[in-house]
Amino acid sequence: MIETEKRVREAVRYLGFGRNEADERTLELIQQSFKDLEQEAGPKSICQIFDLNHTEDGRLVIGQMEIQSKSLSRNLKGCRQVVLFEQHLAPELTG
Repeated sequence: MIETEKRVREAVRYLGFGRNEADERTLELIQQSFKDLEQEAGPKSICQIFDLNHTEDGRLVIGQMEIQSKSLSRNLKGCRQVVLFEQHLAPELTG
């Protein structure tokens, strides 16, 4: 709640109100805009741990994904699990 209030105060300031208070309708529009943004942006990141299997022919099996890479195989030698991380920004927001 405090973070939302802080964002609203910053938005009011950037809209040129300075230290003056914005009217109720403007505050409602700002708050609704932040709600819309949060819905559109969705999850910002996801992280998951997977078992890692090394095949005899040098492939790596991570979950249902198979990767053929000598360098990655060498770097992950001896590892039994991996962490996959994805950072997501909604395309609508990044232009």
